[in-house]
Amino acid sequence: MDGSYLSTRILCLGDLSFQKERECDLCFFLHYANADFVHCGAKPAVHAVDRCISLTEARRNYLAEKYDLVIAGKLPTLEPNPRKSFFHRWAGVAGKVCRVAAAWRGARVARLLELFAPRLVVLDMEDRPIIDNMRFRAASLCRLYFKRELPQNPCNAFLYTTARNEDNGNIQRQRGFAKILAKLRPISLGVEPGLAGEMGLGNVGKKYDVFFAGTTYNRPTRLSGLEQLRRLRAEGYRVDLPEERLSQKEFWQRCAQSLVVWCPEGFGWDCFRTYETAAVGAVPLIQYPTIQRHAPLIDGEHALYYGVEEGQLYVKLKTALADREHLREMGRRVREHVERYHTFDFLARYVIEESLKAIQAQEPQAAELLG
Repeated sequence: MDGSYLSTRILCLGDLSFQKERECDLCFFLHYANADFVHCGAKPAVHAVDRCISLTEARRNYLAEKYDLVIAGKLPTLEPNPRKSFFHRWAGVAGKVCRVAAAWRGARVARLLELFAPRLVVLDMEDRPIIDNMRFRAASLCRLYFKRELPQNPCNAFLYTTARNEDNGNIQRQRGFAKILAKLRPISLGVEPGLAGEMGLGNVGKKYDVFFAGTTYNRPTRLSGLEQLRRLRAEGYRVDLPEERLSQKEFWQRCAQSLVVWCPEGFGWDCFRTYETAAVGAVPLIQYPTIQRHAPLIDGEHALYYGVEEGQLYVKLKTALADREHLREMGRRVREHVERYHTFDFLARYVIEESLKAIQAQEPQAAELLG
């Protein structure tokens, strides 16, 4: 990877209290050497403590032009959500009062977003396919807005957020939303770099044709898919469907031992399971996408896609398993693709380079950083 972008100086704003790094909105930058962090949650996690500076110091550094980009994740505040009823709105506020220190820090950071606006970038890693009303101000101020669950029609990201947004045809007519639409970019959840190497899963033999482990609670499409996998198993295919809960290490091991791993939609269409599957050299089996994707996995080249209609999963798998050698080759290709575009370090590069391009016309130094 070309290291020229590594000279970019970054200030990151957000909640660093997550014990698992990958659950943090700013996880792409936790190991980026040229980044400072302002923590806006409860107590920061151990892996983030040494990277944090005060908001006062961050403001001083920004005014001294130390930072080329300011990247904001989700900021906890006491603001009510106008989409919710009066009761839910103030019940939410009451709950946040219990975490008043976190909300106070988030509110202090939010007040400085206007100052940071010329170099501000927002990361929205939420499961929801809409942009929450509480993010509208940051979205209107920022240069780019990266959203994980970005609808294929980006206007749908604002559906039902106001009384005027009950159909997507009205959204582009509103100047504020039209301005935000031009800033939207897709991004993936990604995977930790070197996952397969660290777990010793680089060249594991294939024991299973298909593997799936996961809950079906409140997931009707998973129930249907599971029945189709059981049908394949009854026909003699090697289908691994453990009922017990697996450790993370065992889960990755089973993925690596399988030609195909079923990756149904979770809380959002984009999920960790897809990238973990690919990182250990198995082929993800995924529903047809409902969102825009960064560096997408291509059907028949990196992954297998199926419709949720009756029997589509069964037909797709049975056809694919007629050529197991092709599936092994697909596993090698998807692993290379994910290592190139979807590890945290490459996603950090993607955010940085896209953001610098967006501001280079106004700030010549951004063009210099891009080389």
